Amino acid sequence: MANIFELFIKAIEEHGSAAILMKHLDFVKEQYAALEKKNLELVEGNRALTQHSSTLEGENAFLKEQIVQLNEKIKNIQNSGLKQFPII
Repeated sequence: MANIFELFIKAIEEHGSAAILMKHLDFVKEQYAALEKKNLELVEGNRALTQHSSTLEGENAFLKEQIVQLNEKIKNIQNSGLKQFPII
């Protein structure tokens, strides 16, 4: 008879431990899901920032080219012997 009670006690202890482990597992699953969601948000944010950065780099290159062209025009005007006009 003692063996039967030991088996019952063991089963109750194992079931209790399993229930606790399942609660911990559920908690870990929730935390993992939250981290996955946050990761996706960060990836999307990073993608948007990368796209914006590319746009700004393109605009920057365009403006640099305009500066080069304007400097060439100024140099041509100066070399042509025309009076210099104040550049506003």
